[in-house]
Amino acid sequence: LVLPHSRTMAAAATTSVPGTVVQSEAAPVPPMSAADLQAIRQKVVTMFKAAVPDCAGGVILIKGAEDTARSNTDVEALLRQESFFLYLTGQNEPGLIVLIEVDTGKTTLMYPDLGFTWVIWCGPQKPAEEMAAESGAEVVTTTDKLEEVLTAMAPKTVYLLEGVNTCSKAKYEAPTDIPAGSWSINTTDLHPVLVEARVTKTPAEAAIMRGTNIS
Repeated sequence: LVLPHSRTMAAAATTSVPGTVVQSEAAPVPPMSAADLQAIRQKVVTMFKAAVPDCAGGVILIKGAEDTARSNTDVEALLRQESFFLYLTGQNEPGLIVLIEVDTGKTTLMYPDLGFTWVIWCGPQKPAEEMAAESGAEVVTTTDKLEEVLTAMAPKTVYLLEGVNTCSKAKYEAPTDIPAGSWSINTTDLHPVLVEARVTKTPAEAAIMRGTNIS
């Protein structure tokens, strides 16, 4: 028996959203390619360098959404990926982390190794090779190696996402479980740059918006 996982349901939910597309007339909108996502990340890095002059040697770190259960059950809620994480990676898996080296734009995508028991109940985990091909990340490894990866990068500063949504006024809190090391932690500079980056669309983003009738 293989039960549908929240990732599978989330993927199905995104294929038909009432009110955004005329289903009888619209052609399927292709996902962002790896090259498209690399272009977005490069745009963000360029904007970040301009906005934060002393960011050399830094690393941007963003955590994706985690699986959650409904109330006090073991029934998983529908996964909604963290918006900035999805913007940068195109990945809709739970528990992911992305690291972007500011100097080069080199991207490391990290995923949890959920183990054999998880696979029995929930189905195959997306292979690392598939994540790399979809996201354009140069390195894909497991999240249990986060401290090891950060130590090897030896960043001067790790930039975490924290900020207030100007519409909902909800505050996104930076993660508190980042390994300590020789690097400092900055929670103020990343959010405004990412918000501004999403205002200006790349040609690939504009094409998707036209395809889904978003004005």
